[in-house]
Amino acid sequence: MAGPVGLLRRHAFVIAGVALPVVVLVALALARGLPRLLVEDPRYDLLYSIVGTYSEAPHTTSCEIAAVDGRLRVRWRRTEQPAYSHPPRVYRLDPVTGEARELTVPEPDDLATFDGTLDLFLGGLEDVRIDTSPRAPDGYEFETSYSGGSGLFGELFSHGSRGPRSKVEKDGRVIAVQPTNQAPYGYETVTFLGWAIPIEDGR
Repeated sequence: MAGPVGLLRRHAFVIAGVALPVVVLVALALARGLPRLLVEDPRYDLLYSIVGTYSEAPHTTSCEIAAVDGRLRVRWRRTEQPAYSHPPRVYRLDPVTGEARELTVPEPDDLATFDGTLDLFLGGLEDVRIDTSPRAPDGYEFETSYSGGSGLFGELFSHGSRGPRSKVEKDGRVIAVQPTNQAPYGYETVTFLGWAIPIEDGR
């Protein structure tokens, strides 16, 4: 009767074929899970905008959103050329909970007859200042990737998504910026606006 050692030798190839994928999956799980335990939670909310849909009817206004002097400025312009894109939608992401809350973008009182250029400021952010540094004071960074992986590894690390993917990352801990499903096939353009830093926080 063959002992355990002989049995292992005869079936080493089969055993290795079964064990290797399990070892790889465990290693991947540890690589993704350990940073969540070892890296501290983000301290600051992320502000970003999305332009993902187009209107059927053309219009002659444009909307640009940018951080100016620690606030989010919404600049409306009357354009000569017709445009089809909707105004950007602005979101405030709590990276700890993953909750993204949409903020109202202010418009001119009468968008149809408005002329020239008008600057407004986005409300609901009076208790924070906007820091446009790519890296937040707590070390987290916003990144967007355009090259998608394929196969098992691509599915594991990209969560099966297609198109550009955005994330907040620090020391291997990755927090995905989830799409809002505005655009077909998930090809939304995510634009980094800044980090919401409480006014009482000094740098």
